[in-house]
Amino acid sequence: MSGESKPTSDVTANTDQPLPKPKRWWRNPWWFLSPFWLCFVSFWFGFETLLLRNIPMLILMIAIIGGMWFIPQLATWRLGKLEKDKRQHLKAFGHVGLIMCGWLLYFCVISLFMRYCVPYVVISPETTHVTRPLNDEGFIDVIAALEERFAAKCKPEDNGFRFLLERFGMVEMYRDSSPEQQKFFGGILNEMLAIPGHNVPDAVYQSPYQFFEERFKADENTDDDAEQAVSLSDRLNEKMNPLFERPWDGAAMLEMAEWFAANNKALDLFGEAVRFPDYYAPIVRENKRTLLRELSDFDLRFARELVYGLQCRVMHSLTIGDTDLAIHDAMTIARLADARMRHATSDFHFATAVGFREKAELAFIDIIRHGDLSSEQLIRLRDERQLHDFLMPVSDLVFQTRMRLMQIQFEMMAFLPDFLTLQSSPPSTYETTMYFWVAPLLKTTVWTPVLKDLQKKFDAWDEIATQPPGKRQIEAFSSQYQRHEMASNLHGNMMTLVQQYMWKGQAVTAFQIISDFNLSLEYPLFLSAVTAHYKTATRSRLLNIAIALELYKHDHRHYPASLDELAEKYLATIPDDPFTDGEPFHYRLEPQPTTDSHDATDSHEPQPGYLLYSVGSNSRDDDGVSGDDWHPQPADEEPAEAEPLPTGDDIRIRMPRERLPQKITGQDREVYFFRQE
Repeated sequence: MSGESKPTSDVTANTDQPLPKPKRWWRNPWWFLSPFWLCFVSFWFGFETLLLRNIPMLILMIAIIGGMWFIPQLATWRLGKLEKDKRQHLKAFGHVGLIMCGWLLYFCVISLFMRYCVPYVVISPETTHVTRPLNDEGFIDVIAALEERFAAKCKPEDNGFRFLLERFGMVEMYRDSSPEQQKFFGGILNEMLAIPGHNVPDAVYQSPYQFFEERFKADENTDDDAEQAVSLSDRLNEKMNPLFERPWDGAAMLEMAEWFAANNKALDLFGEAVRFPDYYAPIVRENKRTLLRELSDFDLRFARELVYGLQCRVMHSLTIGDTDLAIHDAMTIARLADARMRHATSDFHFATAVGFREKAELAFIDIIRHGDLSSEQLIRLRDERQLHDFLMPVSDLVFQTRMRLMQIQFEMMAFLPDFLTLQSSPPSTYETTMYFWVAPLLKTTVWTPVLKDLQKKFDAWDEIATQPPGKRQIEAFSSQYQRHEMASNLHGNMMTLVQQYMWKGQAVTAFQIISDFNLSLEYPLFLSAVTAHYKTATRSRLLNIAIALELYKHDHRHYPASLDELAEKYLATIPDDPFTDGEPFHYRLEPQPTTDSHDATDSHEPQPGYLLYSVGSNSRDDDGVSGDDWHPQPADEEPAEAEPLPTGDDIRIRMPRERLPQKITGQDREVYFFRQE
C-alpha cells in the first residue's frame, strides 16, 4: 500500500520534540518563598537576631530553617524512584512534620542551652543598673543591693535599735508576729546585733489606746443599756483626739496619771535609744525569693504606739509648763523619723518615715503655739531639728522603684509567682499545668533586651531627678506617667504589636509588654512617693519660717508684715515654695478672735496672728484652704441649701490654730479623727 505512510521511529519522534530546558537553581520554589521565610524569621526571632544581637537565637534559627530545607531534600533524593504523586505527598507531610519537630527542637535545645550555658540576663549597668551582689541563681540580689545602699554601717553597740531590743525583747516589740516568727527572727537578730544570750528584757509599754480600751471594755461589761452605748472605737477616738490636739484639762490629767506612772520609763528608754549614734533595724529575710519582705515591718506598730505616747506627753508637758521636756519628746520623734528616712529600703519605709516626721512637725507647732518659749529655747529648737532634717532625695526613690521592678522581672524569669512558691496548700492541677507550659517559655525568653528597655526608662527618670526641684520636675514626672499609660494602652493596638514583633520577635515582645504593664502599675506608687517628698520638704520649710517668725515676735512683740523682714538676721535666705519654680510662700497677718474658750483667763487684747501656706500639689492658690479641712454642717440647714464648701490642697501653718468642736456625731467622727491646723 503505497499511500500508506510509514510510522516514524522513536528516534525520529524524539528528535522532533523540543528538549526540556535544564532546571535552574532560581526556579526552585524555596527561593520564591524566601520573602515568606524572611517575614517568618523576623516575626518570630526578630531583627535583633538577624543583626547578630542574639547569637544563641541566631544559631537556633539557622538549625531550624536549615533543617526544614535539608531534610525534605534528603528524603526526596532517597525516595526518588517512587511515583511522582507519592513523592509530593511525602514531601508535604515531611514539611509539616518538620515544622513541628522544629518547634520541639526549639523548646528542648534552647531550654537546655539557656539553663546551663546562658544566664537569664547579662549582668551589666545597661541591663541591671547594679552589677552586684548576686544571688544563688546568678541574678542581682535586690534586697542585698538595697541594704548595701541604705543600711547603717554602724557597730552593734552603736545601734539604738539593739538597745531597744535588749530592754523590751522580741515579744514586746514584735507583737504582730507569730511566736514561731518571734523565735526564728529573734535568733537571727540576736546574732546580727550581738545581743548577749543571758539578756532578760526589763521594760514593757502600753499605749494610750490600749490603756483606754481596757477601761472602756471594763465599763461595757457593767453597762446595762448596751444598745444605747457608743461603740468602743468611737469612744476611743473621742477620748484620744483631745489628748493630741491641745493642752489638757483637769480630767485628762487625772485619767492619764496612772498611765504615765506605768509608761514613763518606756518613753524615756525610747528617747535614749534614738539618741544613739544610729538607729537601724536590720533586714532579716523570711524567704529569699519573697518580694522585699522584711522583718522590720513587724516593729512598726510598736514604734507608732511609742510615738502616740510621746505626743501625749508633749501636750502634758505644755500643760504643766515643762517646755524643755516637750522639746525633748518632739525631738525624739524627729530623730526616729530622721533615722528611718536615712535607712528606708522601700517606698513603704519611706512613707512610714514621712508619717513620723509629720507628727514631729505637728508637735513642734504645738510647742510654738502653746509653750512660752524663750529666744534661747527657740534657737536650740531650730538648730537641733536642722541636724535631723534629712529628706531622701528623689534619685533614691527612683532607685527603690527600679530595684522593685527588677525583682518582679526576676520572678518572671524564674517563674516564681506567689501562688506557687509561697502558698501553704499544694498547687492545683491548673496551676501545675500552667507551670509546665509557661515555665519553659519564660526560661527561654531572651530577657536582656527587655531589661535594657526597662533600664532606659528608669534612666529617663534619673535625668528628671537631677533637675532642680520645683514645678517643672513634678510636671516632667507627670508627663512620664502619661507616656507610660499611653504605651500600655497602645499594646492593645494590633498594628503596634506587629511592629514590635517584627523588630524584637514574638517571645521578647510578649514579655516586654508585661514589663511595661508592670511599670505602668508601679508608676502611681512612685508618683505618690514624689508627692510625699515635696509635701515633706514644704512642711519643713514652713516650720523653719515659723520658728523665725517666733524669734522676730520675741524681739519685736509682733509678727512682721512680710517675710522679707526675716532676711539675714532670722533666716539666711527666705525659702521658696517647692511646688513652684522659685515663687515665695504666701503669708499674711490675720486678726484673732477676741474670745477663745481655751484662753478665757487671758485679759490682754489678742495680737494678730498669721497664715503661712504653700500652693500644694495642684500649684494653685486656694487661699490657704487645706485638703484636710473639716467643715461642720449646721444641723438645721438642709444639704441642698448649703453653700458649696471651699476646697483646696494648700499646706499651711496658722497661728493660732482654729479649734474644732468637741461634740460630733455620725459620719463626721471619721473625719474628726484627723489633725486639723
